[in-house]
Amino acid sequence: MLKSKNVNSLLLSGKKNKMFLFEDIDWSKDLDKKLLLDDLIGDIVNNDKEVKDKDQLSYFTTHEYFKKNQDGKGRLKDLSTDILFQIINLTKDVEETEEIHKDNVEEFKDRFDTVIKKYSKFEDRISNIGATTTKIGRQLENIHKLKLRSTSAIELIKYFLHFREKQKKPSTPLFVSDRHLVERANVLIKLNNIAKELKGEKNIIATKSIQKSISELQKTMLSAFEDASFSQDHEEMKKYLEILLLFNDGGKCIKTFIRSRKTLFKEIKTDQANESNFKGKTKKKKKTIKKILNPNESSSRTLLNEQKGNEDFKLNFRSTQLDNFLIQLIEKIKEDYELVNKVFSNPVRVMSMLIEMSFEFIKVNVNESLKQQKLNEKRKPISINKNGKNQTNRTQSLEEIYLKTLYESYLSVLKFEKTLNYLKLGELNIYELIEKIFKSYKSDYLKTEKDTLNTRFSEMLPKKFYLYLDYKKTNFKKFQKDPNFQKIEYPTLDTSLQFIYITESAIERAILLSTKENLGDNIRNIAECLNTFLGESYLMYFIDVVFQKIKVQKKIYKRAKKKEPTFEFLTIIQKTNHIILKFEEFFLVTVLPILTEFTNSFSTIKHKKRELLTSIENKLSLGLQNLLENSVKYFQYLLKNQKKIDFEPKKKDNNIINITAACKKAVEFLIKVTKNIIKTVDGQNLKIFFSVFGNQIADILLNHYAKFKFNSSGALQLLQDLSAFIKITRKFKIPQVDEKFVTLREISNIFLVPPKNLNNLKQQSRLNELEFKRFIKCRSDYKSKMIGEKI
Repeated sequence: MLKSKNVNSLLLSGKKNKMFLFEDIDWSKDLDKKLLLDDLIGDIVNNDKEVKDKDQLSYFTTHEYFKKNQDGKGRLKDLSTDILFQIINLTKDVEETEEIHKDNVEEFKDRFDTVIKKYSKFEDRISNIGATTTKIGRQLENIHKLKLRSTSAIELIKYFLHFREKQKKPSTPLFVSDRHLVERANVLIKLNNIAKELKGEKNIIATKSIQKSISELQKTMLSAFEDASFSQDHEEMKKYLEILLLFNDGGKCIKTFIRSRKTLFKEIKTDQANESNFKGKTKKKKKTIKKILNPNESSSRTLLNEQKGNEDFKLNFRSTQLDNFLIQLIEKIKEDYELVNKVFSNPVRVMSMLIEMSFEFIKVNVNESLKQQKLNEKRKPISINKNGKNQTNRTQSLEEIYLKTLYESYLSVLKFEKTLNYLKLGELNIYELIEKIFKSYKSDYLKTEKDTLNTRFSEMLPKKFYLYLDYKKTNFKKFQKDPNFQKIEYPTLDTSLQFIYITESAIERAILLSTKENLGDNIRNIAECLNTFLGESYLMYFIDVVFQKIKVQKKIYKRAKKKEPTFEFLTIIQKTNHIILKFEEFFLVTVLPILTEFTNSFSTIKHKKRELLTSIENKLSLGLQNLLENSVKYFQYLLKNQKKIDFEPKKKDNNIINITAACKKAVEFLIKVTKNIIKTVDGQNLKIFFSVFGNQIADILLNHYAKFKFNSSGALQLLQDLSAFIKITRKFKIPQVDEKFVTLREISNIFLVPPKNLNNLKQQSRLNELEFKRFIKCRSDYKSKMIGEKI
């Protein structure tokens, strides 16, 4: 059996085939020489009878073996020659086959080019046939159209003849059935156009009949369109609108739609507020002075922008008749907006007309609301306590109710306008519609506001204010004796804040209800009312009343009547300072920022405020000066109770620890003055008061002690009294006064040292020479020891 795998088992050996056949080998494949030799040797071994054992295989590989087998070698040579010839023949066959193949390829290429050319010609013929077919189709279509037109014209002539002869519409399904409304409208329009071109009496009759049918159809369609508008059936509305547009009745459709909305708007009930529609409603909190309206916003539109709202109609309306109407109106407009966009091709125009019509109803409601407030004779009880909350201890005037209603109505309508911002309304200016409603009310607003403020502020002044004015104009001496003014009263911060809160509300209304041109003047006028009533009337009244009592005390001291001065004026200073602080804060935060754009109003109100504050400050300074003079005189009076024996006791005592009775009373008075002054006066006024008061006290004490004689015990007593005074005056915190009292304290040394040491003391003393010599004479031993000759 052959071992070579690439021979593919074609080399056969053994008993069946005793000869090795090279013809059976597949020469197209590569043969392994070694394997081929092994196969060849195996065949020889199988044919050799002498070989019986595989161990003798080496014998056949020797030279002797090949010599003995010359026949096998010859066969191999012949076989090689045959193979060579076969290869040559095969090569020739391949070359001939390639030549034939090339010829076939060239022939096929020529045939293919011929086919392509024939196909192009065929395609051109098909295109020509298609174009011809299209032309034929168009001609057939035109013929069909001409046929239809002819048929339609014949039908139109028949209908026209019917209208001319019978003067009524035909009874065909086209003119009877509602399924053919569009076709009927087209036929009537064409018939009407034909009739207009023809002349003659019969044709005129036909024209009238046709126009009558058109009018009936229009009325029917408009009525059906209106019914569909009420039911909000947008598909029906759109169907009838398309028919009416054939008659150019789009404008009538819009008017019909607006008329249907007008009917629905009239049905809105405003007698009871629907609380379910008040979404997100919250109570309005009273604004503090610092959190009043943004002063940089100078128009009602910017004020409204601070209010939170959105397209979902969740604005905060109050439960009033107008607000309830606006809430329901918003809901209806929202529904109509969706309907209009589905039906009309120009929804902007339709919505603009709808909004304009809705403002007619808003105007009616606003007028009724404000007219009702004007005619209403009932007054609502109202008051404002220190927290700015309402109480029921005064009656609200009709003007106050009217202004409040006007403000809330205007604000509600602006909120309504804000809900419409998402609508595309073209050139429609909703704000102009609002201004038309409130134009007449805004024109006389300021007069009503000023009258209301004057009335309200006049009620807040003390009852005795006008009696005080009468005394001031006629005879002020009677005022001092009037028992009504004997009890001291003070201005309260609560009442002052009421003035400010009321003014704040007025400014809030002015911002909303004023135009940009007159806003500055309106704010200035309102601020001047506050300036007049709170400053010139309310504060100045209390200041003047207490000031007159100080003047009376001053006259009493001139008549040598001994009475301790009262400190009511210090209380009035303290309370006035607190009120002025709030007053200034209100102007700084609220009034002046608004008026920065209005130069004239800004400078005017600033000047008037400065004049008021200067007047109040001058009055307080004058009163404080009178109080200081009275206090100094009373202090001087208390020192008159000093006894000579206080400083020249007969019994010598070196352990003096108490102050004299006169000093004790004087110190108690100084403590009272100091506490009250520090409590009520501050800043530069405090420094000035203590500086003047301390220097005058020091001068008084200097002159006071120069009237007495002092021995050694008296000197110690003097030292105790002066220490008590120094302890108080140090609280003044005035260096000049402190230095003066330290100098004053050295007086006691003049009476303590022996006479021989006086010259040394004189050189070290802060007292000038005249003062030093003056107090040397106050020594009890001045004459006995002839001290004057030694100094």
